[in-house]
Amino acid sequence: FSIQMFTYSTQTIFATYNPPTISSATSSGVYIAPEKPDHLQVLAPGEIASPGKSQYGYINGNPITAPFGKNNSPADRTAGIAFKVTVNACDKYYNPVSTNPTVSITTDDQYDDETGFTKPLVKGTTTFTLKLLTAKISHSSATAGGYTKDFTGNINVIADRTSASAGSNQHIQILLPGETPVPGKPPYSPVNGTQSYYGSGGKTG
Repeated sequence: FSIQMFTYSTQTIFATYNPPTISSATSSGVYIAPEKPDHLQVLAPGEIASPGKSQYGYINGNPITAPFGKNNSPADRTAGIAFKVTVNACDKYYNPVSTNPTVSITTDDQYDDETGFTKPLVKGTTTFTLKLLTAKISHSSATAGGYTKDFTGNINVIADRTSASAGSNQHIQILLPGETPVPGKPPYSPVNGTQSYYGSGGKTG
């Protein structure tokens, strides 16, 4: 028999016989080591790493389908409330690997502040703090030279609906003819850590 294993850990091989009157047998433990670093993995809150879950594997005889390297979906987030995402270095089977590439994180929220979104991993992992501002379906991605990039699942960002008396950042918006609402747009530019005024927040025109 030719056996190919994908998940790093100590594995055993179990053999059964037909007719069942012959005893089954289990091998000694075989340690499966990760391959060389190849992929990044980025996990939002709610997503769980699943080593070995890759496009090369099978479950019950069926090819594994995306998302690879993880299970579950991101939890809903509230606009303007910070949360952390985790970035891991992995082999091509999404087994964790201890290495230290410099990683950059980006999001598809054009109004979030991405200052400090580049740093090296430490022993193959690190976290980044995100604060998405636009109430919509968003995602973030991680990149590093020589690695296959990765994306979070879709993150449902919802508006902050806590009461104004609780101290939330609630506003009343007034639109004049010719003005168009732009959710998530603050009255300043948060790019590169600056807050340069660029007009009325939440609208254009």
